[in-house]
Amino acid sequence: MRRVEIPTSFSIDVNQQNQQVLSLQAERQQFFNTILYDNGIVSLLENWKTDIKNIALKSIPKKKGSLWMTKWISHLETSLNNYLCSGIWFKQFQEVIISQTPLITQRLVAYFLIRKMIDETFKGNFENEIIQEKANPTLIPKDIITLDHAEAFKFSYIIG
Repeated sequence: MRRVEIPTSFSIDVNQQNQQVLSLQAERQQFFNTILYDNGIVSLLENWKTDIKNIALKSIPKKKGSLWMTKWISHLETSLNNYLCSGIWFKQFQEVIISQTPLITQRLVAYFLIRKMIDETFKGNFENEIIQEKANPTLIPKDIITLDHAEAFKFSYIIG
């Protein structure tokens, strides 16, 4: 079996790239730790959360039809993408956090924070919760449909 020889210049290049990656990672970590101790970051995160909730409320379709949930999700997704692409959140971030850190690092850390805020805003804890506690007891159905035996058999996979 023949040995494969790796040129030494290859390992030097790989070493340099690894060192650069480690340096950038340490820079991001240091910047992240710095902003966590900034007094304005809490109000900025609350402001972002309020903006995200307002976007969600404005995305709800006016007409409730058969596909209103699909329309709402589509509008919400588009609105959140527009918000992220607009850069308003990053401008707010730069106003609160004044740093000499490179702009790319600031944008990456700010993007991580806004994505985490979006996830936390829409995250639900549905474990160990009873559906009846979540249901609105004031809702009353308009019609109660009673199916005969032949029709009920067709929908047995739904009603059990």
